[in-house]
Amino acid sequence: MGLLVRASTQTDELPSEFKDLDQEKDYIWAYQRLEHFVENNEAVIREKLNNPYMSRREMLDVLCFGDFEKHKENCILWEKQGKIPRYTT
Repeated sequence: MGLLVRASTQTDELPSEFKDLDQEKDYIWAYQRLEHFVENNEAVIREKLNNPYMSRREMLDVLCFGDFEKHKENCILWEKQGKIPRYTT
C-alpha cells in the first residue's frame, strides 16, 4: 500500500532537538523538547505540511497526534510519578 511502518525511529534520522540523549536521564518526547523543535523549525514545518498559515499550536498538536496540551499534562504527571525523567536542558 506504500506505507512505511516502523517500531522505532533511527536516532540519526531525528532533528537535533531529539538527538544524543541519555535515555536514563532524558525523555525524548518531553513537551519542552517539542516546543523547542517547533520554535526552531516553524518555517520548515509549514513547508513540509504545505500549510503556510499553520499556527504554533497546530504544529504542536500535529506532533502530539492531535492534543499537545494533553501530552503536556501527561508529561508533568509522569515526571511527578517518576515514570519519566525530569526534563533538563
